[in-house]
Amino acid sequence: MSCETIIKKGEMLFINDNIDEAEKVFKYVLSIKHNDPKALNNLGVIAFSRGDLKKAEKYFVAAILAMEGYADPILNIAHLYIKIEYWSKAIKYLEEFVKYHPSSNIDKLINQIKIENDFSIFREKSDMDNKNTENHSVKKTDHFNSRSVNCTSKSIRVISEIPLRILFVQEAPCIRNYKMAYALRSEGHIVSLAYKKARISQMYKDLKDEIYYENIKLRNYRHLWDISKHYDIIHCHNEPDLLSVAALAGDVPVVHDTHDLVSLRANGDPNLTYFEGIANRGASGRIYTTPYQLEEAKMLYGIEGPSLVFYNYASKPDLPSKFYQKLSDQDGNVHIVYEGGIGGNAHRDFRSLFVDIANKGFHIHIYPTYFDEGIDRYFNNFKRIHYYKPFSPRQIMAEMTKYDFGIIPFNIEKGNRRFLDSTIANKLFEYLSSGLPVIASRLKSYVDFFKQHPVGITFDNAQEIFNNLQKLYEIKNQTDFSKYIFTFEDEISKVVGFYRDVIRQKSNNNTSIDITNHAKNKEKKSSFYDTLYLNGGFLKQYHKHYTKRIDYDLWKQSLSWIKEIDNPNVLEIACGCGQYANMLFDNGIRVYAGIDFSNIAISMAKENNKEHSDLFYVGNALESDRVNADYNIVIIFEALEHIECDLDLLNRMRKDSTLILSVPNFPSESHVRYFESKEDIVKRYGSIMDIKIIQEFPIGHMGNLIYLIKGKK
Repeated sequence: MSCETIIKKGEMLFINDNIDEAEKVFKYVLSIKHNDPKALNNLGVIAFSRGDLKKAEKYFVAAILAMEGYADPILNIAHLYIKIEYWSKAIKYLEEFVKYHPSSNIDKLINQIKIENDFSIFREKSDMDNKNTENHSVKKTDHFNSRSVNCTSKSIRVISEIPLRILFVQEAPCIRNYKMAYALRSEGHIVSLAYKKARISQMYKDLKDEIYYENIKLRNYRHLWDISKHYDIIHCHNEPDLLSVAALAGDVPVVHDTHDLVSLRANGDPNLTYFEGIANRGASGRIYTTPYQLEEAKMLYGIEGPSLVFYNYASKPDLPSKFYQKLSDQDGNVHIVYEGGIGGNAHRDFRSLFVDIANKGFHIHIYPTYFDEGIDRYFNNFKRIHYYKPFSPRQIMAEMTKYDFGIIPFNIEKGNRRFLDSTIANKLFEYLSSGLPVIASRLKSYVDFFKQHPVGITFDNAQEIFNNLQKLYEIKNQTDFSKYIFTFEDEISKVVGFYRDVIRQKSNNNTSIDITNHAKNKEKKSSFYDTLYLNGGFLKQYHKHYTKRIDYDLWKQSLSWIKEIDNPNVLEIACGCGQYANMLFDNGIRVYAGIDFSNIAISMAKENNKEHSDLFYVGNALESDRVNADYNIVIIFEALEHIECDLDLLNRMRKDSTLILSVPNFPSESHVRYFESKEDIVKRYGSIMDIKIIQEFPIGHMGNLIYLIKGKK
């Protein structure tokens, strides 16, 4: 057995919290291969996890010396110095990391540290002895230190969990492949690319191959099988699906990412359907770009097991840094922009549609993926149609701010309606990020999206666009588009959590268990949530006023239920930073107690509710005596999905109390479970409480829901 294989076994032991056994494995590797850099780095992570920072430092230094350019120990030792606020050495190693990974976004962290700290007071020591790092622990105070908050927030995943080694596989990488790799790398994971035809720099203007740790041109399928053992997971991006099928014969779990269900537009090609079916059924996990694709895949192939919906979001680095003056402000005309492929004989043949739109007096600005001289000559005959050479993804986002609306057209007569109904183009999220209302062909996915998010219209022909011009201007002038910016970076933790689910299931040889609605992640410790609250969480929700939270509508509904109860006496479990309590106090509800096991959360709750600071307590609700106190209402939001003993917790609640709970329908790295339907909720909690109402509240984007539950104990 190779050292690489032994190390992977040790890392799996570590992931599953068998730390002592993992340590033995890594030390065994060192006994047969002196100074193995991966074994040394992993031993450093273990020492760090135990609080022995001096030993961790020695291991990380040894790993750095053993292998030049090895990123993991460089970043880990930087995080170690950040933890003890040894800023100068932290910056030294962060800058070293940037040399090897210039696209990592670490430079932002470096600048933040420099800005937020006074370098004149640094203690420039040559070794760690003077820092007293032996069994050092981070000091917790009532008023958190913003300097250490911002530094550790970016590093906690890398140092507390071994970064994943991910191999992306695709004949030629597409923009979804690139954006996802960028987001994963920004979180400390190591993403390599295996391709057959072209690298990313050969596919898109100004995109760099260096975003991938390695770029491997596949010689044949045997080559793919041979290299697969070096990774934790293989992520195959489809179209075609043949490489996914080949990857199934490798040594690690395979995630199949369906960008398009090609069988739906393949005119009955049996080969495409055959390989698509094997890829979907045979993969250890599946990712789809819309919930419609997932449902179609279930109908076509009867898939079961782990599946995730992950849209083609915008990429955070591509968001426009400036907004140009509108061309319409200068000439009084309407300017519509289109980005993407155009031409062909199927659903992308909408040249005549653009001519019809131009004849209505609108300007059409086209930014194609590839420049076609024939199409250029054709559009030169129409003065209101402007056909440009390709822009880079980052350039196009700013460029589009010049225009009034973005368009997503399809030739539905020539395309497969069932296929098109299952898609949502990445340009939707890019138009929204550029502040543009969207005009989309009347397909089910867009009709549903605009019902949930009133940011656009659907159409069948150019006349309908003309007829709806007033409505488009109302959307343009009345919508805060900053609320509709969805990025890969903000959502990528769902993919990481999904990867870890798939890896654990594969490692346990438990393929018969369907974990689609049970994440099976390890329950996180309080330190994880300390960092989460300090960093602000998803979209910085924990740093906003309660009225600005994305789940505020859910909170308002729960408040209306509380007001229906005489003399409300509220116990809030997992009260977090006190935002919900703040809403209760503002609405005259003062008989309250909040409990959370995160010291940082309670410190923030006290700060956010200074007049009621004595009503918040640090404690574990599974053990705390406060659960035995007097109350008639229990609030548990964003908690039950995070703990293994959720049933035990609910069983502790006082009889006859009203329970108001929330649970999600989506996975996340800290979720130990989630619920695909109301029926799943009743099945799990119905024997403990009499469930009266379950309401659905969309969160963030189409497909993600929070269920609000009201019942009686």
